[in-house]
Amino acid sequence: MATTIAPVPAVIFANRYQGSRNVVMHDHAGIELVLVLRGHCRIHVGGQVLSAGAGELFVLPARVPHDQQNHGEVETLYVEFTAPPRHFSEHPRVLPVPLGSWAATWIKQLVALDREPVPPPVRSGLALALIAHLNHLEERNEIHRALPQGVAAAVRLMEEDLRAGLIVDDLTRASGLSASHLAALFRRHLGCAPMAWLQQQRLELACRLLRNGSLSVAEVAAACGYPDANYFARLFRQRHGSAPGAWRRRKA
Repeated sequence: MATTIAPVPAVIFANRYQGSRNVVMHDHAGIELVLVLRGHCRIHVGGQVLSAGAGELFVLPARVPHDQQNHGEVETLYVEFTAPPRHFSEHPRVLPVPLGSWAATWIKQLVALDREPVPPPVRSGLALALIAHLNHLEERNEIHRALPQGVAAAVRLMEEDLRAGLIVDDLTRASGLSASHLAALFRRHLGCAPMAWLQQQRLELACRLLRNGSLSVAEVAAACGYPDANYFARLFRQRHGSAPGAWRRRKA
């Protein structure tokens, strides 16, 4: 029976694999994400050969045959879902997804929820947050490649943990540039000063986290580096025109 593409992501299944057995050619009705937790594997899909190790994610299109060849013992998490093309590009690729990142955490949560009697909208909301974050990671990687080396180093430091209480001195040490030179390059390439850019990234992360309905506004604030939820709410309203809770309800 054909799978209907839903207007929001619909999770079909999520599970964990551990072992060394190779997987023969097969396909799925939906897009499949395979996150490698341990080991290394290779996938033939759509005339390509993709390889990934721990902390990397395969994106496999719907209804395109693929296999999985494991190099010894591997451990993976896999999620299959349907989503409109405007939400997520499904061309075959490998994305870097650090195992401590939000994307990896949400994939683990989807696997855990697959065994629980939770309403489908809960899974869909989590999948929507995951897709938005993966899209952000891909856009970020494109931006990094176009930045001067010192700016890219400062950006990487900030993005490693948006909760960290970084100051300008931390960024100048990472970039090897003076504060004035770094600020000038940030304005030229990213449109604002370094600390303003950091605040933008925190508030953009907040939007992605708010799509995950299982997190409270206070938890989202803390995850974005704002221990004071009221201060976070004021900043969020200034940037997005509404309070975090109202923004979440409007985007639901």
